[in-house]
Amino acid sequence: MLTRTCTLRSVAHLFFAGSIFYAPAPSTAADEVSATPIEEIIVTATRREADLQSVPLSVTALTSEYLQDLGATEFTDYARVVPGLTFVDQGFAGEQHTIRGIRLNPFLPEINPVTALYLDDVPIIGSGILGNYHADPMLVDIERVEVLRGPQGTLFGASAMGGAIRIITRKPDPARYEGLVESAISTMTDGDIGYEIYGVVNAPLARGKAAVRAVGYLSYRSGYIDNLNTGNNNVNDKDVTGARISSVYRVSDSVSV
Repeated sequence: MLTRTCTLRSVAHLFFAGSIFYAPAPSTAADEVSATPIEEIIVTATRREADLQSVPLSVTALTSEYLQDLGATEFTDYARVVPGLTFVDQGFAGEQHTIRGIRLNPFLPEINPVTALYLDDVPIIGSGILGNYHADPMLVDIERVEVLRGPQGTLFGASAMGGAIRIITRKPDPARYEGLVESAISTMTDGDIGYEIYGVVNAPLARGKAAVRAVGYLSYRSGYIDNLNTGNNNVNDKDVTGARISSVYRVSDSVSV
């Protein structure tokens, strides 16, 4: 009995002493980061809306806010921040995109494209000898850019065996009127002054049911290469004009055309 009593008292004494010297550890930056909620990014990489964290694919999603912070207006502006994505810039011929280094024909890579480029659900793919060189749509009024790594042939066709790049535009909003005009001016060493102007208009046709959205843009980037044989200056300049229009009609809460 004496031994048991002494043992119990010793345990109680140690517990009491531990409670005296205990102090909560100060919060660290890691604890604060872990407490920050993760932003939910909705993607359509599987042809249906889903949270990026739950999509069973290797996907990089660049939101409109991130693209704006990058100052991205074309493919080369954001391609360098996407893991596994490389490209060859051919100027007016477009870019040759490669995901994870996958090419179908190493001797004639331009004949057999294996990386698809989509503007919404419309494929942008060259043909013939420029089959693997894609056009470069300006990133105006863009909701996000999705880069899908790995074979995507089931959902995006034979030209997506290496992966797919999807540029998702903003959809018409039947709930409100919206208008936006932005412009920018740039200079080029040994070149001229460049500019960019674009405008966006969103107009409901039937409030809550139908709307139309129109986008237009002008862009001029001065070149810096002079052709001494012909005497032409800034021969590598880039002048782009474009527009697009889209509409939506909500048949129900879950069906839109």
